[in-house]
Amino acid sequence: MTTHHPSELTLTAFAAGTLSEGASHVVAAHVVGCPHCREVTAMAEATGGALLDDMPPTEMAADALELALARIDRPAPHGTSAGLVFGRRRWLAPGVWITPGKIAARGREQLYRLDVPQGRRLPRHSHEGREFVAVLQGCFVDESGLYAVGDFGEADASDDHQPTVQGDTPCVCLIWTEGPLHMRDPIGRLLQPWLGI
Repeated sequence: MTTHHPSELTLTAFAAGTLSEGASHVVAAHVVGCPHCREVTAMAEATGGALLDDMPPTEMAADALELALARIDRPAPHGTSAGLVFGRRRWLAPGVWITPGKIAARGREQLYRLDVPQGRRLPRHSHEGREFVAVLQGCFVDESGLYAVGDFGEADASDDHQPTVQGDTPCVCLIWTEGPLHMRDPIGRLLQPWLGI
């Protein structure tokens, strides 16, 4: 049962299409399996549609139909998952792997899949900007609670946490960060340039 959801502000931005590509992928990974968040998103989309209906009409570009049809007919790139293409998987530590998502990044944002074995404690860190996490497999616990499959974590620069994988299966998460992590322990700070996150 999902207990952690995106904020209403995040869901509204997702519905409006104003989140970056990377952030949208993580929110979508949660929304697809969460009836509550699908309902909130649908309500935000309906509200936005009603507001658009009240606006005066605007002239469309002469080639708008051709552009839309070309996008519909374009095949999805090989190796995608809901339009997401992943790069090469990299080893970070024993049992810990990172796989970057290929996105049109804004600034220093990153999107990646993180695979962490059971019992592993990640370095304590805070964030430069926001971080979104969708749990795809397993579970982890940090200072704000237990996050299991389907849960969504939302942190910002004020959060300082140390996730630890719980249970008897590895934890797999799709993670978007607006900027690099700020490691809080000496080993994390020493390894951060090499880790690239």
